[in-house]
Amino acid sequence: MVHPLYYGIIAKTTCSYYSFSAMKKWKIKSNYEKDSNIVDVLLANRGITDTKRKEDFLNPPKITDVVAALPQEFRRSLLDAKKLILDQIAAGKKIIIYGDYDADGVCSTAILYNTIQTELKYNCEYFIPNRFSNGYGLSVGAIDELRKKFPEEDILFITVDTGITAEKEVVYIKSLGHKIIITDHHQKPAALPPADLIVWNDQMVASSISWIVSRALGSKDSQSLALAAVATVTDLQPLLGFNRTIVTEGLKILNSKPPLGIKKLIDVSSKPGKETSTYDLGYVIGPRLNATGRLDSASESLELLIESDETRIGQIAQNLHSANTLRQDKTLEMYQVATFAEGAAIPRIIISQSTEYHEGIIGL
Repeated sequence: MVHPLYYGIIAKTTCSYYSFSAMKKWKIKSNYEKDSNIVDVLLANRGITDTKRKEDFLNPPKITDVVAALPQEFRRSLLDAKKLILDQIAAGKKIIIYGDYDADGVCSTAILYNTIQTELKYNCEYFIPNRFSNGYGLSVGAIDELRKKFPEEDILFITVDTGITAEKEVVYIKSLGHKIIITDHHQKPAALPPADLIVWNDQMVASSISWIVSRALGSKDSQSLALAAVATVTDLQPLLGFNRTIVTEGLKILNSKPPLGIKKLIDVSSKPGKETSTYDLGYVIGPRLNATGRLDSASESLELLIESDETRIGQIAQNLHSANTLRQDKTLEMYQVATFAEGAAIPRIIISQSTEYHEGIIGL
């Protein structure tokens, strides 16, 4: 069950942090009357007042229903993606899944890779850029790196969680004679890249798009839905509508038959045997999947989700847990650099710079 407090259903707070002591200013959404229905009050605080939305919030629709309700243009793009991918497979040509180094990008890549490599039994490749050497998203340098490694004349690139703004890079890929499918959920630019196909929706995470594409390809792997649930919470999506169903159904899988990599990660990071909740997705699993990409390379996070050897998976899970501990330590160090002296006047706008700030952690 989706934890109702995860996105502040009871009350909305704003917090200002001076040094390490929090000063909370509570904003009361509404007054509770003695004879009021507490559930109705809590839902009204979230702007959910009509009967249908209340029912969907408390009892999310079936996964088949929310997928069927997706925009027609999006569903049409899925059929086009299926044809382009299967045509590439039939021709025996190379497929490269190009992801991102955060949890959503890693989960997106794993879902499509497992579908094509394991279920369709077609050898494909993946690439997760390194934030320090490749930068974010598609880059000419990374494309050239892949060209040297795979000198085939006809490659199908499939981006996940990236690519929607990469006009120059897509033009470059096309100039080399390759094809590209962009799957992304980030904001569209005014001019879209000239990709062969774009599968886009900004009401879900990239991992959910990958999951839907995998279904179009015939995937029967229920565990990929668990990865989409992890990414939905980790990427801070509102747990409403489509996303609420994804997380609700994903949690059922995580508590019955979770992907082995996620199970091992939970085992080394929290109390084994307890029920997995949205808290674990956002504060246990997600940060550990993100940690390696923040500090160095996200390759081990991806390997955790596509590896089949249980011993190796256990080693990776421990590595990710250790990386997250290091990430936490470095985050605290950066807070200390930015902290004001006790009693100092705090300006309305704070600008801080330091050579001690870590590129992969500064966003936190």
